[in-house]
Amino acid sequence: MKKAYAIALLSGMLLGSLPPSVSAGAETTSPPLVAAYGTSWLVKSDGTFWVWGGFQQQTVPTQVQGLHDAEQAFDGQYVRTKDGSLWHWAQQGGSPGSFKLERIEGIADPVNVIAGYNEGYVLDKEGRVYYGVRDDASSGAFEFSLLEGISDVEEMTVYYNYPNGSLVVFLKNDGSVWRTAFASPSVEQAAEIQDAVRVDAELVYLKNGSVREWKTEYDSSDMPNWRSELSQQVGELPSLKSVESNGSANLGIDGQGRLWFWGKSVTGFSDGTERHEQEAPVRLTGVDSVKAAYAMDRSIVALTEEGKLYEASIEGETMKADAKFVLLAKDVAGLSAGSKSSVLQKSDGSLWAWGLNKYGTLGTGEDKQFTSEAPIPMQAPIEVVLNGESVQLNNGVVTRNGQAFVPLRSIFERLGAKIAWDGTSKIATLERAASEQNAAVSVQLNFLDGTTRLNGTTVELPNGLFSSAGSSYLPLRFISESLGAKVDWIQQEGKIAITMP
Repeated sequence: MKKAYAIALLSGMLLGSLPPSVSAGAETTSPPLVAAYGTSWLVKSDGTFWVWGGFQQQTVPTQVQGLHDAEQAFDGQYVRTKDGSLWHWAQQGGSPGSFKLERIEGIADPVNVIAGYNEGYVLDKEGRVYYGVRDDASSGAFEFSLLEGISDVEEMTVYYNYPNGSLVVFLKNDGSVWRTAFASPSVEQAAEIQDAVRVDAELVYLKNGSVREWKTEYDSSDMPNWRSELSQQVGELPSLKSVESNGSANLGIDGQGRLWFWGKSVTGFSDGTERHEQEAPVRLTGVDSVKAAYAMDRSIVALTEEGKLYEASIEGETMKADAKFVLLAKDVAGLSAGSKSSVLQKSDGSLWAWGLNKYGTLGTGEDKQFTSEAPIPMQAPIEVVLNGESVQLNNGVVTRNGQAFVPLRSIFERLGAKIAWDGTSKIATLERAASEQNAAVSVQLNFLDGTTRLNGTTVELPNGLFSSAGSSYLPLRFISESLGAKVDWIQQEGKIAITMP
């Protein structure tokens, strides 16, 4: 863009006021902006709740309007708020950006939720467990009731045992461990286990640093009933300080920060995928000073005390001790690992994602399917406020090179513009009639050739026009100020405030 043209004609109508910390690549967040996060959700420091990816179909963090003072999200679209309430959220009528909220009565201070399609479990901070069911035709929340036969529970987890099905595991505060079939709860104690301090999938971590596990797969010829199945101690392990499992691959960290692997590696793809059992633990020598480790579908990641994140493949018939670890990122404060995609937070507060981007799961604004082997910056959760009222967007704000874009039918009609979309020519037209205070305005944006016209005159913008999640995106500041509105960027709150006289 020619400098003279930018100064003379645009004169601040572009959203160039976004600071460098929010305009490098897919704009990152400042340290206080994100308080908690997962692979498809986050909570901002102001308690607003945001989602993206998967069946939600949002390609960037998008605010769930009406859900305030959020604190933590759980499986099955459940959220705990700061007053200890449990809420369920869902897309309203399949329309992106429109959400149905339901408060779950009778449950306070939940610490974990495990949700299947028709059944679910909730654990509260007092150690009570609730079992819930719903009708097959319902997409709403479960109907929960107190689960009899179990109390004083500290942790619960779930794993899949073929062909018995999913089993829920409970750790009580006396160190005993109990299980039940997921779909037909009848709790049974694992009498061979005492002094447990943590459960994760099929693993039980004991006070003395040893680990016990249940098998996750049986041949039909030797399949026991889960009630009579005994856990087995994992051999050839030093005393561990932590364990992690994804129900297939298992990881342990010993007191020296060394990483151990056992469980299943993988070969093949799609219908040809095979899992290969490796019962004997192996110490992985390619990384040291490990403080956290996670298993994903085809790789493992290890976070060191120095804040460096490494990844190693688990593809192959065996996992070798000298497996190669590749540096993924530095200055990592934490991460949320998923099967196909994961999110990390750096020490500056920014969120980065990597893995498979399907239906916008990486939160970058791209809805095409691709795989990113390295972490890439996510879009920031930016709230749009019009005359003091938060605006619900069907897909969140996308920022490119310091310029913010919003979906076509998001706020501009509320600024007095009439919007027309020609699906054949791919031209969006916004018009506002003249009034005593304002002259007539016409903005035309051509998504085929990328041109923008303001009152018939071509205007050159620093970024091309684009679509995401089925919506055509328009430059927010340029159009808002063309319609006579005042636009302010409130960096510390992650908000764009629009004032229309």
